Amino acid sequence: MIAPDDMEIPLPEIKQRIHDQFHQSWHNSLIESSKLKLYRRYKQTLELEPYIDSVHVLKYKRILSQFRSSSHTLAIETGRYDNTHRGG
Repeated sequence: MIAPDDMEIPLPEIKQRIHDQFHQSWHNSLIESSKLKLYRRYKQTLELEPYIDSVHVLKYKRILSQFRSSSHTLAIETGRYDNTHRGG
């Protein structure tokens, strides 16, 4: 039997593994979601967008966060739930 002390994994390896798994999960969710079709056209890498740090007013940070997470009341989002035709 292997003693627990013999199974130590260096912290950097653990962090890298977690990062890789999250990145894979993020990428798979982009591929599988029809809702993210437009998003994946413009966002292909998992990284902080520069404009996010340029917003300093809390009110606008909230609005931007709601828009980015689709938790807003714009017709493009609410129409998903009441079957509104998008047109085009």
